[in-house]
Amino acid sequence: MATDEQTLQDVVCGMRVPRNQYAIDYLGMHFAFCSLQCKDRFLANPHLYIGQPGQQSPKQQGGK
Repeated sequence: MATDEQTLQDVVCGMRVPRNQYAIDYLGMHFAFCSLQCKDRFLANPHLYIGQPGQQSPKQQGGK
């Protein structure tokens, strides 16, 4: 079983996934995804999931 150091939370769906699964580096941050679909959703609209400087993302505010 993977430890927390070996996994990340997929910012799109919330699943814990291995650090290198469908991984990307974006704006100096490392992200991993459960599927290519979650990765593509993130890349299409990253601000929906990680916000913009000084603002929470819609997902962080409780949106979907």
